[in-house]
Amino acid sequence: MSVLRFGEYLAQLLHEQECSGSRLAGMIGVDPALVYRWLRNEATPKLDTAYCADIMRHLSLSQIEQNRLKEAQIYSLSRPLERRPRMRNGSAAVERLLRHAGPRQHSNGSGPLSPPLPDLPVLRQSGVIWGRPAILEATISLLEQLPALPRLQTNTLMLSFQGAEDAFEDFPEFQARYEKAIQSVLQRGWQICHLWRLDQDARRSILLVENMLKLLGTGRYLPHYVSQQGTLAPPYDLLIVPKTAAMLFFATQNPRRADAALLTHDLEQIELLRTHFYQLCALSQPLAQTYLPEEDAKSWQAYADAESLPGGRLVVKNGLTFITEPPAWYREGSYMVPSIDLAGSALAPALKSLHQRYKAFQANIGLHLYRDICPRRAIERLVNEGEPPHKERVQGFRFSNQERRKQLEYAIHVLSTYEHYQLALIDEEEEQLIPTEMFWEIAGEHTVLMLTWSTDTTGKDIIIDLVIHEPMIIHAFQDYFAELWEQIAPQHKEKRAVITWLEQQLALLD
Repeated sequence: MSVLRFGEYLAQLLHEQECSGSRLAGMIGVDPALVYRWLRNEATPKLDTAYCADIMRHLSLSQIEQNRLKEAQIYSLSRPLERRPRMRNGSAAVERLLRHAGPRQHSNGSGPLSPPLPDLPVLRQSGVIWGRPAILEATISLLEQLPALPRLQTNTLMLSFQGAEDAFEDFPEFQARYEKAIQSVLQRGWQICHLWRLDQDARRSILLVENMLKLLGTGRYLPHYVSQQGTLAPPYDLLIVPKTAAMLFFATQNPRRADAALLTHDLEQIELLRTHFYQLCALSQPLAQTYLPEEDAKSWQAYADAESLPGGRLVVKNGLTFITEPPAWYREGSYMVPSIDLAGSALAPALKSLHQRYKAFQANIGLHLYRDICPRRAIERLVNEGEPPHKERVQGFRFSNQERRKQLEYAIHVLSTYEHYQLALIDEEEEQLIPTEMFWEIAGEHTVLMLTWSTDTTGKDIIIDLVIHEPMIIHAFQDYFAELWEQIAPQHKEKRAVITWLEQQLALLD
């Protein structure tokens, strides 16, 4: 058997144990960027280091696996280093998702209500439907013909997706119609319970999240997932409109996606499929928790709950994070409290959750890594214009000159005091590679939290908070952050250089 390079064999071991590079880095106590350099064959541990022994111990490798890893290490040290390849599929999918979550182009903050439905043909009769174009047409027609529900009445449409391939591949015209039909159904008062079966393909999972971003702002789209058994092969899927129609989809030609369906309008058969769907849902859990703009206080608590668990925190934001803001800012009566943009009964819980986050930071920073990525231009806007870091939430609020000084002084204090806190200040060229339009963070090994644009029930563009706990998606975000951190120039993330630059900005305020 030919000897693999060190990175190739390590990647094989991690895949077999369903372990990410970031998780391995935490196990052996090294920077995740170093592990990813190993995986890309851009670096190899030297023979006189303990890295290989640590990997063997933490991954509980067999004697054969230990020997092969050692052989791969020796072989790689005798070979030239490789140039950096293209971004991994999972990381590329995360980047696409984040760019999709950013501000919409040509959006004025509002959109039209759903237009009245045109006269549509009568629903297709019960029976078997063959071929992907035919089943896509039947699905979309069924959705388009659902009536608007009376005010204060709700009804739940049930969908599942268990295949491994995109149902709309080669048929983009159907995909556009389907997305429009789904949005229209939600705007007409329906709820949608969408059950996904996830597998080990991180790119597929993240693409599914991307596809649902526009739907979450309605508060009526309820995504759930099952992952214990991976995707079914061949898959079957369900579309159920209670007391109206149901479609049972089958894979007959391609074992990775449905290409035929059985359509029924029989009430007893619809009820049978509905109860079966609820049995599937009993095995699932919510894929994402969504907080609408009117639920800001709840979203603040969600961040506090996620960060209170053991672990570090990784953040990308178009501004400095709360860690570098003086805690005194967020006491009741403070000059800065209006920047929270909450009032009445919601203000006190928000302040309480923020202090909970400070407390969690103090408890975790001694053992875990906290890294923030922020554009330099955001600091310059703070210094020159007093623009607050929460620009996406607060319009018109400006820091006084005194508060600008306090912000920079406290940021320098945090950098100087806590060894495990690191701040990268990226320049405009690096901003082209790192999406910073919308805030997102990874809390420990367990949660991804992000702001994203979505659409409400009236068609208006709104910002929502999205919280995801699905492990594979979290690992993909961790991998992506590690790659971003490695791309940043050393002088833009080295602590002493960052402090010096902040001190220069502080001097401008004089």
